[in-house]
Amino acid sequence: MRAALTVLVFAACVTAPKSKPEGAEFVLHLAPASYGAELSTPQRITMVREGERKSFDALLEIDADAVRVAMFGAGQTLGTLTWDGKVFTRKVSIFVPEAVTAERIITDVELCFWPEAALRSALPAGFTLEESAGERTLLRAGQPFATVTWNEGRKHVVLTQHAFHYALEIDSSEGQ
Repeated sequence: MRAALTVLVFAACVTAPKSKPEGAEFVLHLAPASYGAELSTPQRITMVREGERKSFDALLEIDADAVRVAMFGAGQTLGTLTWDGKVFTRKVSIFVPEAVTAERIITDVELCFWPEAALRSALPAGFTLEESAGERTLLRAGQPFATVTWNEGRKHVVLTQHAFHYALEIDSSEGQ
């Protein structure tokens, strides 16, 4: 998943939600190897929140050892995030709010791109996953929590985080 995904997720998190969803934060802790392949791809990410659109570039790298996201904007590195299956590491610009967490960004990456079986195996109690051609919906207590739609071999992905009130539009140069 490309840099754009990272940037888009990063952008989505830059503006803290006005209110947190009820209950604990939803965070996945999938092993990087559970992605089942290696990926290194640049992306263009657009965060949509309250009618505002902000775009960034990102580089997403996945291998058996780690998920890495680098985010870029205005010609500068905004931050890097790493998940090695045990520890989330976040190194970001001083201009990035603390609300932008590695856990949230990596979870959004996993929701968008990980195989259905890997996601299902990691869902916390109270969450279910529905998937059909071109769409996946994460439900909490039967209500939509997040929806992912994709087309063109996942070259264009839209993640709508219903619970956090933002959407990410992720455009990759190649399909996943």
